[in-house]
Amino acid sequence: SAGVGRSGVFIAMDHLIQHINHHDFVDIYGLVAELRSERMCMVQNLAQYIFLYQCVVDLLATKGSNQAICFVNYSALQKMDSLDAMEGDVELEWEETTM
Repeated sequence: SAGVGRSGVFIAMDHLIQHINHHDFVDIYGLVAELRSERMCMVQNLAQYIFLYQCVVDLLATKGSNQAICFVNYSALQKMDSLDAMEGDVELEWEETTM
């Protein structure tokens, strides 16, 4: 075991729990990318990546929270900004999940 798959999920969840307590959005893709910049292959497969999303939804449900949380992908937004500059306005839709 390289200590990157399940360990990466554990580290990511710790970051996400702290982040959710102070913000109304999460960027799971960005967090995984940041972790991978420090250590390759953190959160090793798709099942682990999906698990992080499920954990965030479950965390809000078990807290009895009515907090709306936005799942955002800042890397995609940055790409959209560069497209916007090249091709004109690009409209984005935001999804909210309310628990």
